[in-house]
Amino acid sequence: MVVAADGLRSPIRAELDPASAEPVYAGLCTVAGVSALSLPADAARPSAFNMTFCRNGAFIHLAAPDGTVWWQAQITGPLSALDVRTAFADAPVPAAIVAAATSIDRPQPHHLLDPAPAVWHTDRVVLLGDALHPIGAGQGAAMALEDAVALTGAVRAASTVEEALAAYETARRPRVTKVLRTADDNRGVKLEGRLQRTLRELIMPVVLRHGFERATGWLYDYDPRTTAVR
Repeated sequence: MVVAADGLRSPIRAELDPASAEPVYAGLCTVAGVSALSLPADAARPSAFNMTFCRNGAFIHLAAPDGTVWWQAQITGPLSALDVRTAFADAPVPAAIVAAATSIDRPQPHHLLDPAPAVWHTDRVVLLGDALHPIGAGQGAAMALEDAVALTGAVRAASTVEEALAAYETARRPRVTKVLRTADDNRGVKLEGRLQRTLRELIMPVVLRHGFERATGWLYDYDPRTTAVR
C-alpha cells in the first residue's frame, strides 16, 4: 500500500484523478509573528484567544507565557498587495502588536481545491491530508492527523488493502465534506464588506456566549478511532 501524503500540489493525486482541479489562491494569506508589547488588561488575559475582525481580514493574538505576544493575521486581497504592517492600521490593538513585532514568519497563502477530488484511492494507493483536501478554518493539520488515525484503524480492521481503503473513504468523506463547508463559511466571513462586519459585531457576542460550544462541538468531539471501524 502507498500512502500519498505529498501535499497541496500532489502529483499522485493528478495520477489517480487526471480530471481533479488545480489548487488556486483563496483570497487569504496568513502571516504569523511574535511581538514584545505590554497589552491592555482586557487583551492580555492568560490563555485568552483574541480575534479582531478588521477591514482587511482577521487578527488573532494571545499573551504567551514568556511575556511576549503570539499573533496571526489572515489578510484578504491579492498576494502582490498584501502588507501586514499596513493591513490593520484601522484597528488599534492589532496595529500596536504588529508594530512591536520582533519576528514575522513567511506569508502562507491559502488555497482552494474545488471541487475536491472524486478519486480518493485505487486498490493500493490512497491520498491523505492536503493531497486530498486542503482545508482552512485552522483545521488543515488536524484533518491530516485524523486521516492518519482513521486509515490506521481501517487497515487494522480489514482483511485486505482494498477493503481497508474503501472503509477509510466511507468513514472520512462525510467528515471532510462538512469541514470543507465550514472552512468556506469561515473564509467568507473574513472577506465580508463593511455592512456585514457591522452586523456580525452586533450578533457575535450573543452567539459566542450562548451557542458557540454547541455549534462547534461536532468539530472537536469527533474521534477517528471509533468512526474508522464502523
